[in-house]
Amino acid sequence: MLLVAASFTLFHTAMLAGSVALPLYLTRTLERPDRDVGLLFSVCALVEVPAALSLTLLPARVRKQRVILLGMVLLVAYFLLVAASSSMPLLIGTQLARGVALAVVGALGITYVQDLLPRATGRAAALFANTLTAGSLISGILAGATAQALGYRAALLLCGVLSAVGCVLLAAAQRHRYRPGTLGEPDPGPARSRWRLSRSDDPMWIRDAQRRQYR
Repeated sequence: MLLVAASFTLFHTAMLAGSVALPLYLTRTLERPDRDVGLLFSVCALVEVPAALSLTLLPARVRKQRVILLGMVLLVAYFLLVAASSSMPLLIGTQLARGVALAVVGALGITYVQDLLPRATGRAAALFANTLTAGSLISGILAGATAQALGYRAALLLCGVLSAVGCVLLAAAQRHRYRPGTLGEPDPGPARSRWRLSRSDDPMWIRDAQRRQYR
């Protein structure tokens, strides 16, 4: 679970840091007009919404981890393409990859974590949300420091590296069964002990034994 949380934290850090670096990269490095920034973000949102809705059509047999990995790989490709692109048509095309990546991880990430913690779905949702919060705390400082030291293109490339590391961590995370007690829950014990009372715990059996004793 630690690897999964770290993976989503890196993804959100890269996503948010890229959102900080992209407008500055467009206006200062590529010297594009300010309206192009709004156009790119609008294209991303236009792709993200239908992509997220289409994920509801995925068959149940499809493993969410593989789809999420695909989304993270798309984000890596997005940062590499943006850093290498200078024309507006190519930059608009990169937003297709970014929109799909955000839709996949945003829509499936929380349910994936809840599947890993089936007895604590609320805590699983909070864990996923906290990875976004942690990413927002780190992203601004990271993007600003990297851009000041190495430039805006380097900041975008660093976001790609973070996304790639997140992919590796998620791929390395083994899908294990939830163990009761790991999140403060009592261990319910074997199924038989949960659903069947032993004879010594059965009040009717105790009452009958006491009657036989005093006969």
